[in-house]
Amino acid sequence: MTTTQFKDFFGNEISREEAEVSTQYSVETFVDGVINKIEQLENGVVEITYYHLDASESINELLLLYPDQKVSFSTITDIGSYRIEYVFLYEKGRLTEQKKWIMNKNDQYICLQKFDTITGLLINNATEKYYKDETSSYTFEYDQSGNCFMIHNETDGEKDIFGWEIGNPRCSFTWNSFEYYQYSEPLLPE
Repeated sequence: MTTTQFKDFFGNEISREEAEVSTQYSVETFVDGVINKIEQLENGVVEITYYHLDASESINELLLLYPDQKVSFSTITDIGSYRIEYVFLYEKGRLTEQKKWIMNKNDQYICLQKFDTITGLLINNATEKYYKDETSSYTFEYDQSGNCFMIHNETDGEKDIFGWEIGNPRCSFTWNSFEYYQYSEPLLPE
């Protein structure tokens, strides 16, 4: 069974009639209770469609339905206690962005990897990894070789750390318990 919900700019559910007079809204389509696609509209025109693929669907076939639009296709795979979301963004039928989001068992994003749209190779310096616990929060950035370049310390009042500072006696941060974050790969913690 297919159902539809309308939401305003802030994500609040609205009626079809309210949506039709609104300048910005989204239409969410569910198939058997599972979200299938979200269309974001501005002034009655679809700006972008977010489409969640199931195992039987093909991007190439679906692209034919969106020849002149911006559409984002995503699939989700579970590996152990991790969830990987693969995202492919197309504009007018051309792949413009390819990335992976990784979530842990606590539904926290721990990694974003972006890939070259022509070669499919990982872009190390476009990778970010995220760490958060009760007392600390960090975002890790990488250089072109995949080595940690910068650690953004998002804990209140703490300074950011350059990767090359680690090991210096004046730097209290160490890679102990943070081995996964030292390099842009692997995709999942070991």
